[in-house]
Formats: sequence, C-alpha cells, structure tokens
Amino acid sequence: MNKNELNSIINFVDESRDKFSNYLSVVDVDSDWKMISYLVEQHLNNKVVTTNSLISISGLAFTTGLRRVNKLIEKKIFIKRPRTSTGKSFSIHPSEKLIKDFFNFLYSIKSTIASNLGFSELETKSDYYFGMSLSAANIVPPPHILSQDFKKNTVIQILTNTNPTFLVIKNNLQFFENILGVKIQLKTLELDKLHDEIFINSRLKHSKYDIIAFNLPWLGELVEEDVLQPLSKFLFSEGINLQDFHQAGIEGSTYNHDIFGLPIETIPDLLFYRKDILNKYGLNPPITTDDLLNTALTIQNQKCELSPISWPAQKGTPLGTSFILALANFGQPIINLKHIHSNNFDTSRLDKNIKPFINTKTAIEAGNYLKKLVQISPNNVSSMSWDECAKHYADGNSVMVMSWSSRAHLFELNKNSPAYLNTGYLPLPAAKKDFQLSPIGGFSFGIPKQLDSDRINICLKIIKHLISPQVMKYYIEQGSLSCPLFSVSHDPEVKRISPIFENIDKMEKDGKIVQWPRVAVPQYSKIANIIGNELYDGIFYSKGIKEALNKAQTEVEKLFN
Repeated sequence: MNKNELNSIINFVDESRDKFSNYLSVVDVDSDWKMISYLVEQHLNNKVVTTNSLISISGLAFTTGLRRVNKLIEKKIFIKRPRTSTGKSFSIHPSEKLIKDFFNFLYSIKSTIASNLGFSELETKSDYYFGMSLSAANIVPPPHILSQDFKKNTVIQILTNTNPTFLVIKNNLQFFENILGVKIQLKTLELDKLHDEIFINSRLKHSKYDIIAFNLPWLGELVEEDVLQPLSKFLFSEGINLQDFHQAGIEGSTYNHDIFGLPIETIPDLLFYRKDILNKYGLNPPITTDDLLNTALTIQNQKCELSPISWPAQKGTPLGTSFILALANFGQPIINLKHIHSNNFDTSRLDKNIKPFINTKTAIEAGNYLKKLVQISPNNVSSMSWDECAKHYADGNSVMVMSWSSRAHLFELNKNSPAYLNTGYLPLPAAKKDFQLSPIGGFSFGIPKQLDSDRINICLKIIKHLISPQVMKYYIEQGSLSCPLFSVSHDPEVKRISPIFENIDKMEKDGKIVQWPRVAVPQYSKIANIIGNELYDGIFYSKGIKEALNKAQTEVEKLFN
C-alpha cells in the first residue's frame, strides 16, 4: 500500500468509528483510536507530535488525557523523545510494534472489504486498491451522449498538446462533437509553443480558450501568474470521483492544497526493455543503476547489433529532464523539499524559502552516471529527444530506452516493430535503496482564470465527460496508451490491448510513481533548460560534471532572487 491508500483507509476507519460513537456507543470519546491514528498519520508525514497535541486530539479532559498518554508511554506503545537539550520539551512517536500492528490492522480492513467486493485473497494484494471505483475489473461501456442541453451552436475552444490522447480527439472530432453536443474548435501545439500560447492568452481580457491542457510541471508558474481557475470548489457539485484517479496525477494537478486541473493524460517516465534479447543473453531486467550499466556492457561485449540503451540527451530541456529524473533515483530533488519518509518528499506547500540544490555531491554522482550512459548509447544520442529515442527503440535499434509511457504506442500497437509483444516495463533504476521510481508527467485540463463566469459550468461538464472512464477507454482503443483511472486500467479489454496498463497500475499502487522530481515550482521549465544547456558540455565534451553543475547552480539561483 502506498501512502495515499493508507490515508484513505485511515479516513474510512475514522469516519466509521465516528458514526458508531454518534449513534451507538455509550462511551463519549474514542480516545485510543483518535490518538493512535493521529500519531501514525503524523509520523508518516514526518510531522512532530507533542503530548499536548495528542491530548487535544483525544477529546479527553487534560488530566485524563495526560494519564492516558503516560500509560501508553509506560507500555512502550508510544515513544517519548526530548526535543531540546534541556530535556524539558518532548515529542511523541509510535513504537515499532505499534506501527507494525497498526498496518496489519489496516491490511485486514482492506482485505475484508476487498473480499466482500468479490476479490480473492491473491487479488487483494495485487489488484485491489482501496477507494478505487466499484466498476474496477468490470468492462467499461462505450461513451454515452452527455445528457446536458447546451445552447444551440455552442462552441468550445480547447487548447492542447500534440500528445497521443489529444490526437485521438483531433482525429475523431465529429465523434466528440456528437457525444458532447457542442461544436469543438481544437488547437494542438508542440510543447514549447503550447506554453507560450497559454501565457499569451492569459494576458487577454477575455480568454480565447475555454479549456486548456497544461503540462504538470508548469502548474506552479501558471498558479503564481494567476492563469488558472481553482477547481476544488466545483468538484463535489460535479460529482467527480478523485479516488478513481492515480494519486500521482491528482498530486501533480494540485498546488498548495488546491486543485487546478483534472488529469487527461498521465504518463510516467519508464525503462522499456526487450525481454527477448535479455533472455537471449541470460540477463535479468535492471533494478538498479549498476544493474543497468552492467547489463548494457554485457550486451555491448556480446557484439549485439543493437545499441544497449537510448535516452533523451539532446541539449536543453531533454537532457536537463534526464538529469532531474536520474537525480531522483539517487534520492535527491532539485530543490530543498522536506523529506517525509521512504521515497517521498513534501510538495504540499511551496513557500518563498525554496532553494535549488544542483551542485551537491549526489548531483555530481547523477551527472557522472549519465556520462557513463553515453558510452553505451547510440552515436547520435546527443541529438535525441523523447520521440527520437523511443522511435530508435521501436525500430529495433536499441535494447532499452528511457522514455515517457505514452511513446509505447510506437511498438505496442505496431506489429511490424521488433519490440511488439517483446517489451517489459520498469520504473527508472535506483541508485539508492527505495528510489526505483518514475516521475509522473502528462497533462491536465484546466480552465483559464479570465474565462467568462457563465461558461465555467459548461466547461466543467465537458471536462468531466472527457476524463470519464468511458471516454478514457475510447482514447486507448483509438491508440493512446495513457490511463489515469484505476477503473479503466482494470478493464479486461484494456488489459488485452497492452501489458503497460497493468504494469503502471502496479507501480502506482506500490508508490513508485511520484510527483516530486518534476516539482511544479514556477521556475521549473527554466531550471530544466539551464541544467540541460550547462550539463551538455560536461557530459559530451571536456568540461567536468562538477564545473557544469556549479555553473547551472549559479544560473538557477538567479531565478530565485
């Protein structure tokens, strides 16, 4: 279970026990549960708990609460630690046994609910995700017509990227106009031009567009520049089930606790590998960075006609992004985010105290790792962006590739590709324990801030339908291999289209798809570009990695002044 699933189960038990206390219990407060669940939740979020805060959450009178806390400390269920050198101030922590027992309790709750929904014990561990749509594992029906009467000749202007999901809309525009009951004018732009167009539009008194698709790392910049309408206040009234979304997509659409978009295409950056070729040489899929380098060298020494690996190393944003992702696998974000636990960092509150961390010892190790990759990559890797390296793999020219999952359509839906039905999927390899992970990417639909108020409700209904399970399944059937919904990735018909859905679904449940590497600070796009420009000479030419990262640190610091 990942952190978000654990929190969902805790909230479920909280609400269940509250209802029992309100309707049936003869005891006024459920103090033990309140204190234990609060203490474990705060521990998971790396937050300090004091005796006073525990007493306050317990609902007991102060003296009674203090006795109860001391009793739990005496029994070594709670651990008391001094916070200051004087020993007058203490923090309270859950014991190892309490954490183990508490998690076993949550697992038993999940297992009981799953079995009553028809999941077997084995499926409970691998397939069932607490809080996912009850339609999960059922066949999702075809899209239905939106049961909403809009004014005749209503036109909806949508601004999007050229990624596969949006091309499905573009290539089937009449179909979407029929099911939505509106006229759609769709504009698709390459990534950099889309970014510029969003900001050009934001400076107009009235928005040209009703709905815009934004790249997740742009969110901080879009919010700080007041480009987007916050959506949290509309979600309940529209009946949008956030639990059905992969949590990384929702986190990537959230800034300082407010949701500004709804995921339409969420794509992790993955390691694709040729199962047939690894099997041929008796090699296991690489889990760590050392595994990957050793696997690649073995393939190279076997005089295999294929390059061992391709990856985005083009100067500028592609290389900068590759470094940022590699740095995450070494256990470090590019700014001073607070570490929570395991492979998680806190991105919930991005304040004015954030600072870049680009020239650290860990960053130099990540840069040197990329330099080693160059030695086992195609000769033209320095000119490869995401599309080029994915095509190189799909054409049968490399054994492995690091690329966004959306590029899998190049071989998963192409029977002529040597990689067709021969590809395995993994998170990016770990250089540090617990950091075999993949960052989330993709797009969410948002509403421009200056959109006329009478059109907001119309757009919300359009967005809700465009991200519904029925329409998501249609995108997949038409060639997009992106799915942000549990209910769709569990559809047996979707599973048969490609194994990538089950693989990503499991990674999400295991907490290996994360949002923090490409943290949505307003400066993110410029940071990635600066790093990619400065690091290029360090990786491909004589400039040292340390020197390149020092220069990048200096340039990036200017963005924060």
